[in-house]
Amino acid sequence: MLLDILNGIRRAEETGALFAEIGYVPDRTPVKEGVTVVARWKGFKVFAADSPDPLHDVRAMARSLAGISARGLAVAVRALEAAIVGDETQR
Repeated sequence: MLLDILNGIRRAEETGALFAEIGYVPDRTPVKEGVTVVARWKGFKVFAADSPDPLHDVRAMARSLAGISARGLAVAVRALEAAIVGDETQR
């Protein structure tokens, strides 16, 4: 089931279904232009954005989250490619 969802992701907003499948609450709250909270669990949020360069942009998003001490995951997506980075500061 998760693989089917992953294979169907073409845009950032579609990543919410993946996280809902593993127990997160779906969300669609815009944060800033191009970035949306697509899911949440307790105080943890999943921030997603469409990107021409997912690996580069997901790292930049993760740095931004760490800079404001936000608990969350950063997800960047382009058709057939996604990058996900967790919050490394919570370890």
